[in-house]
Amino acid sequence: MSHDLIVEHMMPGGNPRGPLIPTRLGIEVAAAAPAANAAVYALRVIDLIPVSVRARVLPNLVSGEFDMAIAAAFKAVEVRMRERAGLSTSLYGSRLAKAFFARVEATSLQRSERKGQLADEEHLFEGLMGLYRDRAVHEIPHVDSMEYALEIIISAAHLLRIVDAAELKPQ
Repeated sequence: MSHDLIVEHMMPGGNPRGPLIPTRLGIEVAAAAPAANAAVYALRVIDLIPVSVRARVLPNLVSGEFDMAIAAAFKAVEVRMRERAGLSTSLYGSRLAKAFFARVEATSLQRSERKGQLADEEHLFEGLMGLYRDRAVHEIPHVDSMEYALEIIISAAHLLRIVDAAELKPQ
């Protein structure tokens, strides 16, 4: 089952660069869109994953090693957090999230509201890292489909977006 609107048709020899064809969902969306005033955008799920992460996860996704693909996505988040905040490689998971968010600056406007949001983001990081990154690293199999793996990897992509948007305090 695909949640994409289009898929790439596999060419002989396993080359995925064949023509794009609509899925059933894509056909339904196109049929429901008013032709005169609406444009239908087709987005492949893989396009939601940043290119830097995509290169790390695709080999594992294709080979069916879903837990390793998830681990690679969350590892990319950890690497970016360390790079942005100048943190030690000895920090990972929840400890890394706490250290990173200690460096994030609440803007002067609506400071109390922003601090609450930062706490929520920190909890989001701790929860997702603990639930998915650690399980995958310890090779506890629990993901048995490409769709499920992609959903989790997209959550790592969302974390990357938060990391990239964070305003850090000067060191």
